[in-house]
Amino acid sequence: MREHARLFTDLIKASGARPIFFETWPIRGLEKGGVVSAAYSGLGMEMGAQVVPVGAAWRLAGVSRPELQLYAPDGVHAGLSGVYLTA
Repeated sequence: MREHARLFTDLIKASGARPIFFETWPIRGLEKGGVVSAAYSGLGMEMGAQVVPVGAAWRLAGVSRPELQLYAPDGVHAGLSGVYLTA
């Protein structure tokens, strides 16, 4: 991920635009403790890019509003509530 993030960040900055990383949400049951969020945060700091903390928002919603159906039945894709939260 780092190699391609660097490549695209350099291209984005060279065009005069500002890079923003879209942090993904965790796959249901696989990611614990914010590992993905930490990776994106580190990448954003390293490359001077903003990070949209979607994964952090999903984790918080899962704790504070467990009744929400964030995931589609496959546990990977977003369900309707997950789409709204992500937006």
